[in-house]
Amino acid sequence: MDEAPRPWAGAARRLIALTVLVACVLGGRLAQLQLAEHDVWAQQARDQIVRELDLPAPRGEILDRNGAVLATDRPAWTAYLVYTSHPMGEDGVRLLSQILSLDPAAVRRALDSLRPSPFTRPFEPVPLKMDLTPLEQVRLAENLDRLPGVMMRAVPMRTYPGIETAPDLGGTLAAHVLGYVYPGGKTGIENTYDGPLEVDGRKILGLAGIDGKERVQVDFRGRPIAGAPVYTEPAVPGNNVRLTIDAQLQAVAERALKQRMEYLRTTTTTDGHHPPAKIGAVVVEDVRTGAILAMASQPTFDPNVFARTAGYTPDSPGWAEFTKAYNAYTADPSLGTLSNHALTYRSSTGSTFKPITALAALAAGTVTPATRIPDPGYFRLGSWVWKDWKAGGHGAPNLVEALARSCDVYFYTVGYRTGIDEIAAVAKEFGLGDRSGLRDLPGEVRPTLASRETKASLYPNQPWLPGDTVNAAIGQGYNAFTPIQLVNYIATLANGGTRYRPYIVKDVESPDGRVLWEQKPEVLGKVDLPAADLQVVREGMRAVASYNPDFRAVDSPYGTAYAFFADLPKISQERLGRTIEVGAKTGTAEVAGHAVSDGWFVAFAPYDHPEIAVAVLISESGGGSVAGGPVVRAIIDAYFGLPITPVAPGVVTGPPLSGR
Repeated sequence: MDEAPRPWAGAARRLIALTVLVACVLGGRLAQLQLAEHDVWAQQARDQIVRELDLPAPRGEILDRNGAVLATDRPAWTAYLVYTSHPMGEDGVRLLSQILSLDPAAVRRALDSLRPSPFTRPFEPVPLKMDLTPLEQVRLAENLDRLPGVMMRAVPMRTYPGIETAPDLGGTLAAHVLGYVYPGGKTGIENTYDGPLEVDGRKILGLAGIDGKERVQVDFRGRPIAGAPVYTEPAVPGNNVRLTIDAQLQAVAERALKQRMEYLRTTTTTDGHHPPAKIGAVVVEDVRTGAILAMASQPTFDPNVFARTAGYTPDSPGWAEFTKAYNAYTADPSLGTLSNHALTYRSSTGSTFKPITALAALAAGTVTPATRIPDPGYFRLGSWVWKDWKAGGHGAPNLVEALARSCDVYFYTVGYRTGIDEIAAVAKEFGLGDRSGLRDLPGEVRPTLASRETKASLYPNQPWLPGDTVNAAIGQGYNAFTPIQLVNYIATLANGGTRYRPYIVKDVESPDGRVLWEQKPEVLGKVDLPAADLQVVREGMRAVASYNPDFRAVDSPYGTAYAFFADLPKISQERLGRTIEVGAKTGTAEVAGHAVSDGWFVAFAPYDHPEIAVAVLISESGGGSVAGGPVVRAIIDAYFGLPITPVAPGVVTGPPLSGR
């Protein structure tokens, strides 16, 4: 007789099958954990006991030519969040946010970034806040038991101390030269000499050192265990970089430029405009070597603002602090606050180009130094008329007198007669056909030199016209240069025709002061023009800054910059026992889109044995003489240790420096 079916048998079989399936899944997962993912989870287990922390290497110092410290490191206590198996609760988030004045949402995002997974190792510390105040340090230390995963460490932080004699400038001193360190990288010297560097066929450290390592045992809350063994691999500090910049002269240049720009904004031009004077730049170059002694740019910034945020990552609550600082400096793009305008502001330079036209005319035989050209106040070419800056003209000046009085009609005439090819060829000999050659700082823009090639590249279907030559002869038209390019051309003219590569870094030194590499002056070219021609143009530039009683057939014996240098020969003789005269050239440039002209001023001194060249630009300032003359005078006073002439009524531009 057949046995009756048992109702529980099917259920038993299903239970057995399910048990086998679960066992297989668990066994597979166990195998995966033990075999495929063993290293991942084993490492996580170890990392909950041992933390490997980076020991940031101190950056090398940046020094001025005399050893003044312009950039260095200081210890800054920083709060970090690290992974722990005992995560912080909401009460901890609120407490931590209160102590460090952080957004709770930002703290939660930092916590989320530390969540472990088999595919990531979230054990890199996330900086919560850098440069803690003493009160924040104390409150954090008192509450660490309630804040799992929080730790404090002292790390090197970049600082830009300025100099004692210029407390008003603070950390902004030489900011555009030094650059800044920020979460995304570095700029300026901080960038180009970050390193490692390849010099003389070998590698050396730059400012950046080599980070060390520290392994510490921590408890389940992520806190270092007192007395537990600590393994340390020391960091290697970076090397120091010494600049050619003179910090004292730099301070005078920056203060003079800023004060003059502020003053110009309070004035009114002859045509009723108020000069915006938004942008300014100064460059001072040693004409004997190419070394840059000062380089200033306005508006400026404080690199300390960025240094305080440099250690943050996008997961850090402090990332918003960096973003806020960056946005504050870039809110008005027209100012280019973070740009070094000595390298990036390119525009027509007006009459500062006239010495080039004069040299081209002499070389071509268009004129001799004695040739006089009548100036009725205008120059006519066909149906086109170009006016002189002075109504009624300048009489009938020769070359020296035309430079002294900046006679437009003289240079319209000789430029037209000489031709653009000869003018462009001479300009190229002075380096105006390309960048200056400066390698220590990035970002220098290429100039545009008025020539047939330049116009053809911009307007392929338009021929070069005679009127283009007339405009180019006085620095307008297609001519556009930067302050660094202009100062290098003036330095070349001043020293007799040797064009040096400008440079800002003098050497790289070990932390104990050993010179590891030194940058030597480098000649880029020699001007192939008669020495007599160079000399007569320099005489014209001296006449710009002089009273010239021997002038004949010209409207005035006063050079266009005489007012700023009238007393310099007497004061220098009384104070120094030698007479210092200046060679100079003013430039008022019409720039498209600017209601007020850009002002340029170039100079070299002393006239008889030149040592320095100076170029000053102030955009939309109304004219070169009124804009840059006082700034150049203050710099020359400072360089030679004379009492510094104020650049504007009621200001103190600086104390006298030690003389040369």
